[in-house]
Amino acid sequence: MVEVGEVKVALIGPSFFSYVQSIRDEFVRRGLKSDYFDERHSNTIFSKISYRLGLSFLFSNKKNEYFDALISRLIAGAYTDVLLVDVEVVDEPFVASLVQNGMKVHIYMWDSSQNKSGFLKFISLVSGKGSFEPRDCAKYGMSYIPLFAEDVFASARLPANCRKFDFSFCGTLHSNRGYFVNELRKFCVSMGLTFEEWLFFHSKWLFAVTCLFRPVNLRSFFKVSDKGFSKSDVAKLFAESKYVLDIPHSGQRGLTARTFEVLRAGSCLVTSNQGADELPVELASRVLVFDEIKNIDYAELKRLEGGPISASADYYLSIGRFVDQLVEIMGLGERYLISNNILDDKY
Repeated sequence: MVEVGEVKVALIGPSFFSYVQSIRDEFVRRGLKSDYFDERHSNTIFSKISYRLGLSFLFSNKKNEYFDALISRLIAGAYTDVLLVDVEVVDEPFVASLVQNGMKVHIYMWDSSQNKSGFLKFISLVSGKGSFEPRDCAKYGMSYIPLFAEDVFASARLPANCRKFDFSFCGTLHSNRGYFVNELRKFCVSMGLTFEEWLFFHSKWLFAVTCLFRPVNLRSFFKVSDKGFSKSDVAKLFAESKYVLDIPHSGQRGLTARTFEVLRAGSCLVTSNQGADELPVELASRVLVFDEIKNIDYAELKRLEGGPISASADYYLSIGRFVDQLVEIMGLGERYLISNNILDDKY
């Protein structure tokens, strides 16, 4: 094991299905001192919605007190680097204070600036900059770093002939997803296909409110759960599915985490994401891109084949490749322990 020196990284981001914690865990696995801190002072439904809608002034004192205490903890903990991950609450004064106290601040976004634009106010203060969205990378001088799937998805992989479901979908029913899920139900009925649905929303009563604005959501009301699903269960669902539906945010070209999870589980992806051509050829051959579900060519769908993938494709999909790229943009260099099992052929 190589000495990592005095490097100590704080990861700051939302508590979102433990993705940031997983990145922290990969840092730790490699021997780097690293800790995770939530960017929000509270994770109640009210707080999350208020932050998402830009209404943080409703509790600005609590937010500022939380940030002041967090800055003190980072200084006392002697953190050398701070990695902001998909933040929407962190603001310019907070970042400026970190920089003034001698910390190198870096950022990685897995939402586009069209969906989360707050980071643009302090991007000039940041050292390493990365994003999953190619257009943001070109426009704001960020490094293109595709997302990842954790090892649990590779472990769940099954032979191509061991599929329990034709289609599945697992996700939060935000924006227009209720429409696409309902369209897939109709498509599956017309083709005699099975469809397993794991639908999530943060609150049942809040989902009821969305039904007032998107009546199609009513068709999913009794199927929606306000309890999350474990990653091991999700991995098993994908591995047991021939095809998995992926629905990115409108106008987004960045490849979703679902893209990586589905493909690493050995299944095929059916997505509305026009950015799927960013995938390596081996993986792109397992993806069908549609404009409308009703227009899916069933013969073309049946040509997709899942199953085992090559070592290089698995590396591309892995959190190991993702962290390698983070290490690079953060400029940690010899201060960081590079794992000894990385493939030479990187994408």
